[in-house]
Amino acid sequence: MACSFHKKAIKKEESSNDSKDKVIWNSGDQYISLNTDDRVTSNQHPVSITESDMRTILESLTVPKRQLLVQEEIQPIFSSAEILQLSTYLPKGLALADSDQDIVFVIMGFKKGIMAKERVVNTGRVFFMDNKLNIIFGKLQEEVRDRDRQTGESIDRRLHPFTVGSRRFESKIPTTITLGDGKAFYLDYKSNKMRKDWLVLDVPTILAEAKNSNNKAESEASGTGNTQISAKALEDINNNKLDIQNMKKDLSGIKEVLFELKEYMLELQQEK
Repeated sequence: MACSFHKKAIKKEESSNDSKDKVIWNSGDQYISLNTDDRVTSNQHPVSITESDMRTILESLTVPKRQLLVQEEIQPIFSSAEILQLSTYLPKGLALADSDQDIVFVIMGFKKGIMAKERVVNTGRVFFMDNKLNIIFGKLQEEVRDRDRQTGESIDRRLHPFTVGSRRFESKIPTTITLGDGKAFYLDYKSNKMRKDWLVLDVPTILAEAKNSNNKAESEASGTGNTQISAKALEDINNNKLDIQNMKKDLSGIKEVLFELKEYMLELQQEK
């Protein structure tokens, strides 16, 4: 079933029962895969969404920034490296998924801590329902520990995997996700409470808001000197600027991936 903004029919690849929990991408303990654990049949899958639109949506997700117990400005949930992977592979998963499949992810990045950068993990469950993109977080910017604090032993993620979020129970997340136009928490009708781990996102509204914000910023930067430029020329300029911005973000993401790899190699050397 297609969403309201979906215009093209999707030609699905042939699937079998073996592909119900198909891994779309993985790297170490990180992965993005199809999943049937929540046992649903009402998802609006497959669905088409571009990598660019997915990137815009993920970039719009923020949480309050806290430093020394003082709440300051907002900060993005996902790092550039995380967005690079998620915006590439979540659309692929949504295009492959059936109505009984979600896309789940475990993704790691770095965020600025009080003293130094901290390696953190974000996990979640993604699906379309009622023409909305849903994300249920299992973990939100949680510090990654490779060793048990009490025993000092290495944590085997095969025995202790990261939880990815579920419709059946609410995950405890350490902060409140920032809401705005097109963003809301899911209302659990059984408890009549908002699920603060479950985001319901109106894709057209979020994309329109992002476009308006970009246009406003560009208008303020350019002043009134461009009134004679044609609408087509302005559109081409805006598209070129967006492409350049995306390229810069991709490069930033690649740098973060290389930095994470370097940190991982250092950890392996220390273990030896």
